[in-house]
Amino acid sequence: MERNQKIILGVLLAVVVLGSAAYVLLSKKQPATTTPTKTAPIVQNFKKTDAPVGQITSGFPRELILDPNSATKQSYSIKYDNSNQYTADFKSSLMPADLYKLYNDYLTANGYTIVNQNNTPTFGSVYATKDTSIVNAVFSRIDKATTTTATITYVK
Repeated sequence: MERNQKIILGVLLAVVVLGSAAYVLLSKKQPATTTPTKTAPIVQNFKKTDAPVGQITSGFPRELILDPNSATKQSYSIKYDNSNQYTADFKSSLMPADLYKLYNDYLTANGYTIVNQNNTPTFGSVYATKDTSIVNAVFSRIDKATTTTATITYVK
């Protein structure tokens, strides 16, 4: 064989060997990537029942309306599979800080554990638990409003 033919044959052989090596290395099975699967949403059966306008829904603990001069805007109950939620929205002439103090004091005096709370001039909230019950009270007065909006939710 001529010298040029040997060089060409060597180069071709090297290309074949390198190409084969690259093919083997690159074609090795890559670890399977996990494709996220869609999970079924958690669906819970529930039934919402609205109270007549201006009234508190049946099952809502009336003692949780601490402002006797408040006006009920709406109230409803939601029955879930394993619990019941009772909610009352009302307007009050009291400031959020005053309602915050009323609810914080009442819940503490009645054996609830205050889990979270917030008290500012325009917003207040108290989240409390007792045994298997939850009370969440939220109060807000926006801008120059003359009344405070309060939402009290009781879950049992």
